Amino acid sequence: MANKKDLIILFFIFLLGVFWRFFLLGSNPPSLYWDEVAIGLDGYSLATTGKDINGFSPFQPIFLSYGDYKAPVYIWLAVLPIKLLGLTLLAVRLPAAILGSILPILVWLLGRQLLFFLDPEEQKRFSSWPAWAALVTALNPWTIEFSRIGFESGVSLVWLTLSLWLFLKAVKDKLWFLILSALAALVSVYTYFSVRIIWPFLLVGWGVIFAKKLWEEKLMVIVSLVLGAVLLIPLFTSPFYQLSQQYRLSTPNLSQPESEIKQSVSYLQKDQNFFISSSVHHRYWFIGRQFLENYFSHFSVPFLFLNGDSNLRQHSGWGGELLVISLPFFLIGVGLLLKYWPSKLSQFILLSLLVFPLAASIPQEIPHASRAIYLVLPMILITGWGLSWFTRLLVRQKLVKVLVILGFSLNLGLWTHDYIVHYPIRSSQAWIWPYWQMAELVKQNHLNWQIEAVSEKYWQPQLYLLWSMPELLAQLQPSTPGKADLSLNHILKLTNQQARQGSIKVKFLTKEEIKANDQILATLTFLDGQPTLFLTSEK
Repeated sequence: MANKKDLIILFFIFLLGVFWRFFLLGSNPPSLYWDEVAIGLDGYSLATTGKDINGFSPFQPIFLSYGDYKAPVYIWLAVLPIKLLGLTLLAVRLPAAILGSILPILVWLLGRQLLFFLDPEEQKRFSSWPAWAALVTALNPWTIEFSRIGFESGVSLVWLTLSLWLFLKAVKDKLWFLILSALAALVSVYTYFSVRIIWPFLLVGWGVIFAKKLWEEKLMVIVSLVLGAVLLIPLFTSPFYQLSQQYRLSTPNLSQPESEIKQSVSYLQKDQNFFISSSVHHRYWFIGRQFLENYFSHFSVPFLFLNGDSNLRQHSGWGGELLVISLPFFLIGVGLLLKYWPSKLSQFILLSLLVFPLAASIPQEIPHASRAIYLVLPMILITGWGLSWFTRLLVRQKLVKVLVILGFSLNLGLWTHDYIVHYPIRSSQAWIWPYWQMAELVKQNHLNWQIEAVSEKYWQPQLYLLWSMPELLAQLQPSTPGKADLSLNHILKLTNQQARQGSIKVKFLTKEEIKANDQILATLTFLDGQPTLFLTSEK
């Protein structure tokens, strides 16, 4: 049992995490990406009609959405906030912020459970480790940023962490926790489909690390595995499963290794098909090499500590995914990991460290902070371990401890300043700000406008039009469940049916699309003042 002091510290850490996740949540990031808009529309449709935008029941393993085949859990979580707050940016991102605020508590619990794999003297020596790990979780850019956006990956990290803690509880205390661990693992899969890639590797690894304990309680292990397999059947038998697979494989990835095959063929031709060449220059070598490059890109110092993901939806663009000042403590933690090898604690963390980037290494877009977000968990645990060792070593060196605290505060303060002041301006294009502005204008003026055209330069403008008038969703639903007509022309037609007689005809166009007879009524800009779309009408 944790003592009162530990719980007070944890509560303080929790409050810090809540502040960094909820401060200006309704306005930063400045607008919703179309994936978030689609989640909001399905959530609104479920809240108001009991069916999704395509007319299907809420109890489905895969939501058709706008054709991108979404996992269901985040949409379900969004229903209540939307029902209470309406269809707003805050309502869509609230589930991520709430669950992201709980993550430090789960990391604290996970750290405490890991300590039990050390002897009593070492447990006492590193008793501050769970608190340090929780603090790093609460105040590091990677977890904060994904707690402030409506992306499924960040929420699935919470369920994954819960599953890991419950598994360790099962191994150490009562095996019936395995069933709860299996259920949490399933929720993580139904939250973000990419996580299913790493679960088989985790299960095999756990089977090796904890073989003796699991074999002793093999009946409970079998029950948990069978339960998990049975509850995955709806996913694999969904009529949208194959289509969802095709959709996800449509992006450049190593299952379609065109460039690697070209390299292989080029080398074979240079060697004039010498008999050894077919083995030395086989395409599998090139695919394997590219996979390893993708994989290790997620462990690079620039990605983790200096620059982060270049995609401004997935990272602020300031510093790395983790605070740079945490690097030396991470290295200390790595040293401790090796020092206590082959303890089950070290094996468990190392397994997580090696397995978690796998899902992010198959696509060609790397390094990828969203798909690799699970990597943050072992990074946090290792860094927290290093901080625990360091602060105990220098328990009497108050000046050094003050300098460490000041260093972390300065690093976090600089990141926070950039995130609040500069990031919204820098990232407004990444967050499709032009369509967000358009949606606000249409919401205010749709009765007086006939919208003839909207530029598709920034993709999916029809979703933002629906966001501005969600009451159209009831008309959009097919009479029998099936793919709704979400084409831009159809949405414009529904939108214009709301207009009064005598309304003016307008268009939202880019500069390149404006014609000689178009009169500019208003200019929409990015937050840095750069023009994006122009509201026009014919002269």
